[in-house]
Amino acid sequence: MEVRSIKKRFLALNRERMMRTRACLREKQSNFLDLLPLLFHVNHPVFPGFISKSTPKGISDYAPSQRTLNIAKKLLISFEYQKRALPNYDIYSLFLIGSSGTVAYSTKSDFDVWVCHREGLDPLALMELKEKTQAIEQWAETFDLEVHFFLMEADAFQKNTIEQLSSESSGSAQRHLLLEEFYRTALLLAGRYPVWWLIPPDREESYQSYIKELTRKRFISDSEFIDFGCLPPSLPAEEFFGAALWQLYKGVDSPYKSVLKILLMEIYASEHPRVELLSRQFKRAIYAGETNLDRLDPYVTLINRIETYLQQRDEHERLSLARRCFYFKVNDRLSEADTPRNTDWRRELMRSVVARWGWSKKDLIGLDERNHWRIQRVVEERRVLVDELTHSYQFLSDFVRKNARLTTINQRDLNILGRKLYAAFERKAGKVEVVNRGIAPNLWESHLTFHHARGQNEQAYWLLFDGVVTPADATVRKPLKRSHSIVELLAWCYFNQVMDINTAVGLYTQPNGLSMRELRTMIETFQRHFADAVLDDASFDDLARAAHIEQSLLFINLGLDPMESLTREGKHLTTNRTDSLSYGGIYENLALTFDQIMVTSWKEVLTARYSGVEGLLNCLCNYIKQSPPSSGGAPPMISAHCFSSGRGTAIGKRIEQLFSEVINCFYDARSSGIRYMLAIENIYYVLTLTSDLLHYKKIGGYADLMAYLTSGQNLFQALVFDSYALKETIFPAIYKVNKSGVVQLFCQPNGALVDIYVLDERGTLFFQRTEFYDIESLYNQYKLFFDSVRYRQHFQAPEGEMKDAEVILECYQARKDHQGQLRLTKRSVNHIKRARGYINVQVIGEVNDDKPAFTFYCDDNEFSTLEHGNAVFDEVAKYVLHHRASGAAYPIYITDIDIPAALIHAETAGVIQTSHYLNYKKNVETRLNEALKAVGTAGTT
Repeated sequence: MEVRSIKKRFLALNRERMMRTRACLREKQSNFLDLLPLLFHVNHPVFPGFISKSTPKGISDYAPSQRTLNIAKKLLISFEYQKRALPNYDIYSLFLIGSSGTVAYSTKSDFDVWVCHREGLDPLALMELKEKTQAIEQWAETFDLEVHFFLMEADAFQKNTIEQLSSESSGSAQRHLLLEEFYRTALLLAGRYPVWWLIPPDREESYQSYIKELTRKRFISDSEFIDFGCLPPSLPAEEFFGAALWQLYKGVDSPYKSVLKILLMEIYASEHPRVELLSRQFKRAIYAGETNLDRLDPYVTLINRIETYLQQRDEHERLSLARRCFYFKVNDRLSEADTPRNTDWRRELMRSVVARWGWSKKDLIGLDERNHWRIQRVVEERRVLVDELTHSYQFLSDFVRKNARLTTINQRDLNILGRKLYAAFERKAGKVEVVNRGIAPNLWESHLTFHHARGQNEQAYWLLFDGVVTPADATVRKPLKRSHSIVELLAWCYFNQVMDINTAVGLYTQPNGLSMRELRTMIETFQRHFADAVLDDASFDDLARAAHIEQSLLFINLGLDPMESLTREGKHLTTNRTDSLSYGGIYENLALTFDQIMVTSWKEVLTARYSGVEGLLNCLCNYIKQSPPSSGGAPPMISAHCFSSGRGTAIGKRIEQLFSEVINCFYDARSSGIRYMLAIENIYYVLTLTSDLLHYKKIGGYADLMAYLTSGQNLFQALVFDSYALKETIFPAIYKVNKSGVVQLFCQPNGALVDIYVLDERGTLFFQRTEFYDIESLYNQYKLFFDSVRYRQHFQAPEGEMKDAEVILECYQARKDHQGQLRLTKRSVNHIKRARGYINVQVIGEVNDDKPAFTFYCDDNEFSTLEHGNAVFDEVAKYVLHHRASGAAYPIYITDIDIPAALIHAETAGVIQTSHYLNYKKNVETRLNEALKAVGTAGTT
């Protein structure tokens, strides 16, 4: 066939499809379409989309019609079109692609426009052209048109310079398939035609040489066509997989439209490597003389191809779904009677299609009532859709695995699309299935009934029914859903928009169970906390990262009142101890059960149920797990609610405070190696973070806690106390100022006694209660001792480990202020000048025959067990008492100690900790001071 003739045939089909496109538009919308080429041909300051005089302009081989100029004059009375040749035509072509002019176009369809510009435009010109398209998109909205422009450069397209995945693009996944869709659906609005039209189907393998031959023989010139390249005889296998994933991504929210395209990918994959593309089929028909637009309609040829494929495979359920998808895509209610107003070529074409399918009036009514489908129908339809999407995904995945050498799709695209599918379709414990995505617009029920029941094994569960259902009815009615958790049922109702605060609910539960007041308050809390029940799409940035929690709601003690049970047991809790986790004189935990709802960044709705103390701690650990601290973002503060008790508000706030403090503790920039201490029921627990996972350890009662705090540590770990834990003691205050590598001494005088607390260089606690003479002597004696310990640690350490032999010491005195609040006052300590005026008491310890032996030096006078045996402590006491000017029997303080590790029984590696020396010092001082009292008493008798 000669070139001129085939070109005329394509242009004639293009004109007829443009006429069909305009027939579906209102007058003003049609005017917009006529004006569109003119807006890109000239830059007029009052035209919509004007950016500057230098914005790229001029469309090749374009001259506006008189109709277009008349429309322009109405828009701008002063406009006068001056026909003149331009030095450069920046725009080669404008194309509409997609459903325009096809049976699938409806008033809800949008316009996708390719603005094909010349190569070599500088970045500023491209930016202005982009701004112009955005301005015209906004102007189109005034005509109730949704228009999307895409800047295209043919040469770059052939070189595959395609953007990554975005909300309007499948990215690197589908370049050839995008071109295939372009060739069979594109409508030329203005400018150069695609040279692909002129390449016979059986000559496409010699595409470039054929074009050169046409230009050499001057059948065509370079200035009249645009070339996006040819389609290879065998499309890359990765395109099938990438396109299927992309359509599955879109299918989560628009399943009916995506199923058809996924099925097409499956067909192409089944024919690989010699694929008969729809665009090639379309071209063959035109070259064969076909001119009937109904038979050439891109969407009619699509459904025909799908039908043939599924019928050959005997897959009738999938065929039925494909036909439903096609019917919904066309979006014409054929169950309604034909009238002059609603009858057009699309409706007539669809009537012939459904007649061929053998659909009845009842079938059409059922589909046209989709806006009124109830939840049961939607659940069943979703099952069919998910089965179809999953089937196609598995088919194409298997195909690509068999052709792995061809797979070069962008890995980022695959990860994002795969995560979208996982979030939408993967079933897992506690996950709420959002079933109504793009299926039916309204599932709201005016009445719902919740029944609490018990199975044969006495395990409790919940049943949900639509309508008013009595216990008798419930035995014969099929429930909408069942679950072990009322919260999971409420979340399912709410996020599928089956229920809101206007829904009337019935409740049948066990005695002393969940009350109607609690149920209604829960529903109101759902609506208040999750203001929009329709979940937004997960963003591409969110899907590119691990999922994390965006919103969280926690219900406590549903159907349980801990205060009521305590009253029945005769436990009266009138007390000033108001901590809901250790309430009253019996330290009662009032938070018993926890039902949690979370919405993640991947837009999954997750529920979890916990009970008891360990349940609370597991809830806390799992919450942190959802947003690992290393990811850099803390989870949102939890919203906790308790409606079953008079202390419900306090219980909710206490749990919120606990979660808030733990989050602040472990997501702080300085949180490495940190510990968090809390008390529940007068039992202490410590929380630690290891490899981004929060763990808890049960310590025990107060004595167990002291043993834990005084145990040696291999590394320093800061300790943060819960706001209610030991708040009447000195511990929260001293651990708040604790720091690594510093020995801290805290003295709390109490009459004739003093409580001494030391936190050593690794944060290990030492405690001693002893008599004291005056505070200054106490500080000075400890300073001498710490100087000596530091000196010995320095020489025990490997070279380079202990940089400074100087004692790093901080001293504090604890006092209560006039309001009874404990305050720490830092005491100045001279680290350079050693304290004077005191008897230095040095102890050297060793092990002889598995028995400890001691040598004491009191101002260089030696007393040893070799000389005095067990009486060595009495001899030292006598010496000290004799050399005191006052003769007073106030306590002896050891100022230096040298004890081997074997004698100290240090349980940590490396240098012996200061706390180990202190504990041994304490034991020796106790024996010395007992001897001192005995000597002093004997001296007075």
